[in-house]
Amino acid sequence: MQGGIQPRRVVVVGGGVMGCAVAAELAKTGCAVTLLERDDLAGQASGRNAGKLNPLYATPSNLLPLALEAFSAHAGLRTELATAGCGDFGLQPVIRIFLRGETDKDGLEALEALHARTPGFSSKWLDRSDLRQLEPRLTHAVTGGLLTEGALSVDGQAFTCCLAQAASKFGATVLREAAVGVSVAADRVTQVRTCQGPIECDDVVFATGPWIADLQSWLGVTVPVRASWGALLVLRPAKSGLGCDLTWGPTSLHRRSDGLVSIGAMEPNPGAPAARETWERLRSGGAALLPELAHWAIVDRIAADRPMTEGNTPIAARAPGWANAYVANGGGSKGLLLSALVAQRIRGLVAGDPVEALGGDLMA
Repeated sequence: MQGGIQPRRVVVVGGGVMGCAVAAELAKTGCAVTLLERDDLAGQASGRNAGKLNPLYATPSNLLPLALEAFSAHAGLRTELATAGCGDFGLQPVIRIFLRGETDKDGLEALEALHARTPGFSSKWLDRSDLRQLEPRLTHAVTGGLLTEGALSVDGQAFTCCLAQAASKFGATVLREAAVGVSVAADRVTQVRTCQGPIECDDVVFATGPWIADLQSWLGVTVPVRASWGALLVLRPAKSGLGCDLTWGPTSLHRRSDGLVSIGAMEPNPGAPAARETWERLRSGGAALLPELAHWAIVDRIAADRPMTEGNTPIAARAPGWANAYVANGGGSKGLLLSALVAQRIRGLVAGDPVEALGGDLMA
């Protein structure tokens, strides 16, 4: 407290990447932040993903401006994390080759044009000979590809934990505690209740990912988020790892900083279990691209529910009918990327700045 002015007390519910980014952003501005996470920080989808920060790939056209704004926001966020003395989170540039076969009609020309007109990104065409020099193990069915540069990659779990660490350094309190309810007065949330007792608040931000039932029950709002099951099969190459990421149709092989390789997929079935068919399909898809992958050892099978909205649009908005309750959610497969932008918008909304809410029109 400075000059007798009490800082705003903000409770952030949810310790995934959205919640930790919001907590860090608000604490940096002087708010008295309490971050609640019932399990481990980044214990769900935020720590169980390929870690890509790529605004251009698999981004719906309507989301592209927000994705590029979020990518720019990450540059400032990285500087802040470094200045705060937070740990390493595996940041590295990403080179990805989008492959094509003889009969493919995959729209790579549009992707080339998008890279050409986006500052900081570039691409170039590779023929069969170029590809064999870069990765001789590729299937002979591949005839060429588009090499792209400009995207980044992080370790999702380490990045999320660094955000929580930064929040703590800025004065936030981080608790492993579940929110079990709220106390309200008129159109305001006055307390967030936990098993250890109530926490007084001037504002509350719900960043609960696909777990929205309690939020909807407590506030009487509808949050347009559904769960989409994401899966990663992690493999150990028999000899050398990949020099770059490889994508052919729906299959992507992701190079990891530890030398391992992951293959990912998104499933439409909410809460789907880690089915044997999924892992077999991932391996066979990878082997169709890189035949020797069929014999690589499986290191891990990773699955988590991701919060999806229509078109992957993120939500950073005040809950309708409430003066001091906000929702930070959505993003799906772009959650790591969009977290920096969502945090900035929530900070502006809490402060009463003239910022545009995200996804607010989807909440009724």
